[in-house]
Amino acid sequence: MLRVPDLQHQTVLLHGSDLLKLQIRGGGGAAILHSTGYRTAQILGSVLLLLILPACGTVGRAENPMRSSSLLLLSLLPRNSPTDRRDVLAIDAGIEAALAARGHRAGGHRVSLVRGDSSDPNNGTEDVQSCPAIGARYAGEARIVAAIGPLTDGCAMGVVPALAQRGIALVSPTATAPVFTHETSSRHFCSFSQDRPSLDGCRPADFYPRGVRNYAHVLATVDRQGPAAAALFARLGVKRVYLLAAYGLDAWMADSFRREARQLGIRVVGYGKPDVYRPSRAEIERQARAVVSSGANGLYLLSDQEADPAGRDAGLPPFLAAIRRSGFAGTIVGSFWTTNGLLVQRAPRAAEGMYYTSMRLPLVALPTQASALAARLKLRGRYAVDAVYGAAAADVLLDAVADSDGTRAGVRAALFRVRDRGLLGSIRIDANGDVVPARVAILRVVKASLVYRGTVTVGEAD
Repeated sequence: MLRVPDLQHQTVLLHGSDLLKLQIRGGGGAAILHSTGYRTAQILGSVLLLLILPACGTVGRAENPMRSSSLLLLSLLPRNSPTDRRDVLAIDAGIEAALAARGHRAGGHRVSLVRGDSSDPNNGTEDVQSCPAIGARYAGEARIVAAIGPLTDGCAMGVVPALAQRGIALVSPTATAPVFTHETSSRHFCSFSQDRPSLDGCRPADFYPRGVRNYAHVLATVDRQGPAAAALFARLGVKRVYLLAAYGLDAWMADSFRREARQLGIRVVGYGKPDVYRPSRAEIERQARAVVSSGANGLYLLSDQEADPAGRDAGLPPFLAAIRRSGFAGTIVGSFWTTNGLLVQRAPRAAEGMYYTSMRLPLVALPTQASALAARLKLRGRYAVDAVYGAAAADVLLDAVADSDGTRAGVRAALFRVRDRGLLGSIRIDANGDVVPARVAILRVVKASLVYRGTVTVGEAD
């Protein structure tokens, strides 16, 4: 089922340059962290780092030394990442807020938070090659019954099987690859090779060595954007769409878009896969001519990123600008996981009026509790949304712990029975680990700002 909203006009900023300011309180007020801007990683390193996992290295404890009866909830995030550290702090703030709101208890169980590190020791980011060993080490601590993380799908490729082997429930507040929870294609070519790992053709069975699932999302998976985009095109009267792909995971959206487009009477009239890393002027102009000559009155940008913020690729901005210069006046829909605003910044005139789909809902699309949490934590923009989804992931796991006997097996089984009414509205986790309903936000670029226009519900509505 697709529920397409009336396109309402509400302004929401999903990116910004405001400095991050957090106040994180541990149980009993024992640990307080104030941080501002990019000094956060240095400050984080000084906050109550305790050796509780002899085989794992250091893990920061979020509260006073715990009683032996406490169950441990692991927050597994890349704490040394040079690009993600502010997001990590915001997610942690949301997790801590969720625990504090329940008095660090779930049902009859006392729950304590430990902060693990999924950073690669060489580059500080989550790395597909180091994450399997990191997951295995944390899984060796018997008191850890559940975990929140990791940040990325590449790291989940190693962490999910490692924790599944020990029956540890895992919920990611940010990862969106569908292959961990449901099949997306008849093609099966999953690769765990250290040289060229690939999620593209994976299936859920590839990640659960004991055949028992342990992983769930609180975000709609990336493939849900395809049907949402098709529904948006249909509402806007678009009948002929050209697909423009830029990155390797675009097939997840392309396949689901094609299926929904056929049902809605929309014809795909072309498919381009340009070189977005170092494209020549001739390549850019050739792609622009192909879009215009196709007769399309809709353009779907199949990219889960806009461009590399570090400038290592050109992204889609030069192509979009060339397409507009070539006379294309149709509807443009883009897609992303989280906005970095680069397309709007680099090609503002070309991006004006285009739409976006996003699995992360802005605060204005969420219940008032979400905005209240962001205000309490003094967070804005993308970091406010980080905190909300971090808290939502914690709420899901705390619900599972409350509905369990406190064992790993009990928490894992309860995860797939969770029904929660909170920061994300009324949701549940289905037997696959997908969040139901799957909601996708519709945004529009208006005067170089992103404006929330509504939410599309894809698939089952709870």
